[in-house]
Amino acid sequence: ARVQIDHVVSLEDAWQKGAKQWSDDQRATFANDPLNVLAVAGASSTDRVGRDASAWMPGRAAFHCEFVSTQVSVKATYALSVTQAERDAMAGVLNSCVGQPAITSAFAPIAVIADAVPEPEAEPVPAPPVPAPPAPAPAPPVAPAPAPAPPPASSVFYANCTDVRARGAAPLYADQPGYSRKLDRDGDGVACE
Repeated sequence: ARVQIDHVVSLEDAWQKGAKQWSDDQRATFANDPLNVLAVAGASSTDRVGRDASAWMPGRAAFHCEFVSTQVSVKATYALSVTQAERDAMAGVLNSCVGQPAITSAFAPIAVIADAVPEPEAEPVPAPPVPAPPAPAPAPPVAPAPAPAPPPASSVFYANCTDVRARGAAPLYADQPGYSRKLDRDGDGVACE
């Protein structure tokens, strides 16, 4: 009762915004997508019920950027609609989130998503975009030492640390394919330690 598994986009909200048109397999894929599940305090799950971003936010304000960014990512992945009030609430949060990345799901096959797009009952409102980070400050007159190259883009995806260990890739370092900040709970650049 103290810790529950909750959905970032609740099943009830998804149902109201497109999932009722999906097959049972599509709903099962959505309900079990690691992008959309989160361990939470039991009270938070109970307080939220099926409310969207316009009616509920996590109690910890420091988590709002990540939570809303993930909601936008889930709704975009599954082509779920967003009400104007929800869009306004999401945009209000994301406007203060510098550099918060959008996330993609390798769990949801494209074929499932393509079939999941319902006929809109009303004009859908697009999810707010994740704002771009501000432009960097001009370089100082003396050029600093070159920064290390960012890790190469990778198509390697690990659903969780159990997946990383099962494939013999643990620990994962920040410069290795498949590394994700979500797998690096303590933020030290080493995931699945």
